[in-house]
Amino acid sequence: AYAGLIEWATHAAYEPQVDRMQMVLTGWSDSLAASAPGLSVVTRLDSVHTLVATPRYDGFRDAVLGLARAGAPVTITEIAGNDDILLTGVAPADWQWQGERGTVEYALSLPSDATHKRVAMRVPVRDLLGVLAGLDAESRGGQGLAVDHVYDY
Repeated sequence: AYAGLIEWATHAAYEPQVDRMQMVLTGWSDSLAASAPGLSVVTRLDSVHTLVATPRYDGFRDAVLGLARAGAPVTITEIAGNDDILLTGVAPADWQWQGERGTVEYALSLPSDATHKRVAMRVPVRDLLGVLAGLDAESRGGQGLAVDHVYDY
């Protein structure tokens, strides 16, 4: 009964969290839908910008990684109204970010494996797909940052 009361009070004060993320893309074409399953067009904003939605959490990460891996000729203009995004992953302990886009905010050795570290990077949203493509190529060779989360605000 107490849990039911708390749930009722919470729903009275707050709306349920939306389970979809929205972002604005430039260069979108419907043929790109296959490279990002789970991504759906909400509306075309004008001749250049398209508002799309993705699932949150892992679905969001998978959608943007899919676009990056496909080399899609698209740019993310904003994600949920934001210009920067944080991503995290695990990399070899000696890995250093060599890119011009994005900033390593912190890197911490893994307590369970001193040969690897957890890294958090802040990336401008407009550069996200290019950064992810580069990181993905590096990590497939075992030498880069294996992205495990792209924060969806």
